[in-house]
Amino acid sequence: YDIDLFLDRYDIKNGYHKHKKRKKLKISNKYKHPDLTIDKLKIRLNHLTRNRVSLDNIQIDGKLRNGIIEFKIPEMIFAQGFLNAKGKYYIKSHSSDIDFTAENIDSNIVADVFFGLQNQIKGIANAQMHIQTKNKLDSIDAHALFSIHEGYLPKLGSTEFILKRSKLIKKPLKIRISDIVNIDISKAKAFSSNLYGSFDFDDYEIKNAKIFSQQKYLSLFIEGNYNVSKQNGNLQMWGKYNKNEQKKIKILFVPLSWIMRIAFKPEHTKEAHIDKLNKVPPILASPDDEESFRVKINGNLNNNDIKVELKSLK
Repeated sequence: YDIDLFLDRYDIKNGYHKHKKRKKLKISNKYKHPDLTIDKLKIRLNHLTRNRVSLDNIQIDGKLRNGIIEFKIPEMIFAQGFLNAKGKYYIKSHSSDIDFTAENIDSNIVADVFFGLQNQIKGIANAQMHIQTKNKLDSIDAHALFSIHEGYLPKLGSTEFILKRSKLIKKPLKIRISDIVNIDISKAKAFSSNLYGSFDFDDYEIKNAKIFSQQKYLSLFIEGNYNVSKQNGNLQMWGKYNKNEQKKIKILFVPLSWIMRIAFKPEHTKEAHIDKLNKVPPILASPDDEESFRVKINGNLNNNDIKVELKSLK
């Protein structure tokens, strides 16, 4: 057979099969899974939605043999870039195995609509994602590799940390990571770098995230998990920077060297973290000018309801 099918709209509703009882149709066994062979299968879909993800003008080309649909999705517009895919759909088990490739997509749009991370990532991205689905696309497991050209993490850089009163500072002092490492967050390109990394995605949770950020005088390695539905993250960040780039900086007339001693409470555990620090991309600095630190971040990444622990590593 040859089939050319047009669908105007298809909505994937999470949890539908788990929470809503469906009427069972009485169909003779001989018609349940007919052994069809389709040499040319074309499905044109006008509109597809899953949560906040919306795709238009999708075309699927494939064939069906032995209960397996092998298909390709030609290049289509997605997040101001392009997306294509190929994979298999297993009719009897209602499961699939799909490889996606994305080029020149807006990382901010993708992070927002897929993961609820609003204005957390900037830059143009390329990505590859291997997806396995179950229950008619209701359950998704995925592994992704990505790179972002001249990307940056605006909220990570602009998140404020309050220093409590001390002998050196009479009033509470608000500082930012971008202040500490001498980066002007108001100038996007000053905080931009080539970001790259990977993560696993299990329905509502990003797991085993690993993000690398490299600049001339600052590089970071970030790892952790993020719950999409609760918008809660549990992250650790290790960094290296050139200490000579912040010697003359003062914040509210307080020398930065003092702030470093208060905000980045020294922790003589550098050797214990050496495996993580070795994953941080290199910077331009002599061994004597290179400083290391780690940051623990836990909480809601979108509303800044987070707990932060900063330590300089000696």
